Amino acid sequence: MTDELGSHFRIQWIDHHRDPQEPPNPNFPNGRPLDISQGRSPNCTVELVHPTKRCGIYVIHCTKCRQRVAATTAGRVDDPSSVKMYCKVENLN
Repeated sequence: MTDELGSHFRIQWIDHHRDPQEPPNPNFPNGRPLDISQGRSPNCTVELVHPTKRCGIYVIHCTKCRQRVAATTAGRVDDPSSVKMYCKVENLN
């Protein structure tokens, strides 16, 4: 599954064809926001479809700064709901 979000993100979910083996974390009944920006700016937040069908991985590609990140999923309510990442546009010059 590949989706376009806005004009500069490509999101692909790769199905690993496995069902979750562990129960979800009750602290995240509406998904888990991931922040991999390390507090740096500028940054972008990408909303993800969750929960996914089963175990897999999201690959998120920003076409502006060319960064690619990945987030694993387990097909549970505590799957990632969003990913916040540092934007590397200023480093492309």
